[in-house]
Amino acid sequence: MMSTRTRMADFYPDNNSLSDVTVKMLQENDPTCRALSLNLNRMEKEISPQLAHWRESLFSFQVESWCDVIKSNEVVEEVSIDLSLTGMTIWKKDQIKMLLDAVASLPNLRKITIRQNNLGGMRRRLGTVEAITSAIRSCYSTLEEFELWGQIIAPGVEHSLQKLLWSLHACKRLELLKIHGFDLTSFHISMILPLMKMPSLREFGLGNSTGGFMGVADVLATNTTLEKLTLSFMDVLDDDCCFALARALRCNTQLRALSLFNAAPSINISISGISLDGQTAFLQAIMTQNMTLHEFQTRGQVGAKLLMYLKLNKVGRRQLFEKREVTRELWVDKVTMSKEDVDCSFYFLTMNPAICTT
Repeated sequence: MMSTRTRMADFYPDNNSLSDVTVKMLQENDPTCRALSLNLNRMEKEISPQLAHWRESLFSFQVESWCDVIKSNEVVEEVSIDLSLTGMTIWKKDQIKMLLDAVASLPNLRKITIRQNNLGGMRRRLGTVEAITSAIRSCYSTLEEFELWGQIIAPGVEHSLQKLLWSLHACKRLELLKIHGFDLTSFHISMILPLMKMPSLREFGLGNSTGGFMGVADVLATNTTLEKLTLSFMDVLDDDCCFALARALRCNTQLRALSLFNAAPSINISISGISLDGQTAFLQAIMTQNMTLHEFQTRGQVGAKLLMYLKLNKVGRRQLFEKREVTRELWVDKVTMSKEDVDCSFYFLTMNPAICTT
């Protein structure tokens, strides 16, 4: 059944209440309401101190009301929470913990997405990391997807971050994990990398990194479960990382999609952020050994030759070269599957001209 995304708790100065329709859908377990969005980033005190105090009291009451409504629901599977905040945001850490605990109590919760500009720093923001950890510990048996988006990991938050990562490691059904937008150092990446080895994981995203992805390449070389990998970096992905990732692709036989994005390219940096030598390393790996990758994305255009080999992989080039005995019918099938791409068809015909004979 097609899910309906319900937008909840969008705060405006003249309307500080939940939609009656939203409440009704949640309370009645409307089967079309499977995704819930909580936007808490507009609650700023841009008003008089007296009115601000009234709004704080109202918000405290509303949080309790939201929690009661959420806890009564048995249908919602996906929850997105925007906690991007300024120093003047209304909510307090005990309130956000209450809300996250209510979300974690949803019996069919499969996915949590959290947007948080800073991890750590202010005491309240550190409390947010702890609240997220507590929520994950409560829903570890059902959680399949978790995304955390932000900007900064403040100094001194490493211990709380480690607890958050440990809680994710207990989610044995976790298939998708993305930690994006932060300025990740090599130390942060080393903390996160063990999660990449989880046998249940199919999609992994990491960035933005200024420390490189050498460790990611080491894990990728021996990984047998991951199907999609997204890495983002600042300006340029250095050649050593490109070469390491290309070597990993030569060994990996499971990955289907690889995306490499530079988050903030400067005017003097190429669009893709990958040097010609780096691009050549990826091309050589896919031409000669990797026959499973069929999606390779950067901010720039992918070269025509690399694009052709990705297409060949997609139609099953691997079946022709990794089997001891390959029938003529299988070769013909591959030519037929690639008939709309002349280069791909020509490749198969030149590799086995005998398929043209009767």
